[in-house]
Amino acid sequence: MYAVMADETKDRQGVENLAVAVRFMPTGSLRPVERCIAVLALVDQTAPAITDKIVMSLNDAGIGTDRLIAQSYDGASVMSGHIAGVNALLSAKLGRTVPYVHCFSHQLHLAVVLTSANSCMFSFGETQLQNTMRDKH
Repeated sequence: MYAVMADETKDRQGVENLAVAVRFMPTGSLRPVERCIAVLALVDQTAPAITDKIVMSLNDAGIGTDRLIAQSYDGASVMSGHIAGVNALLSAKLGRTVPYVHCFSHQLHLAVVLTSANSCMFSFGETQLQNTMRDKH
């Protein structure tokens, strides 16, 4: 069983790319493993096109979709939309519900952006958060 993760980004030439990765638990292991299985140029950035690219990537990697149990993307509506986003279209294409989870890295990024806008100072090495705004109140 595995989960699929996908994200879009532009390369140095300005070409939009779709990175597709899988996360799984190897037999006998206590730690999950993530593997990038594809980085594809993305000409069409619509949910149906992205869904097709993800399924194609899984099939091309020899993984298929039978053991797909979860999907994780950023919170953009084209990806996470429960009606017409990749989230909904992938489940419809497979004929079963494949739970969607908002990517933790994207959630963390959003939290950092929001709090840094309030002049917070971070030290991830020591897991500390010092709010410099308290001195202003």
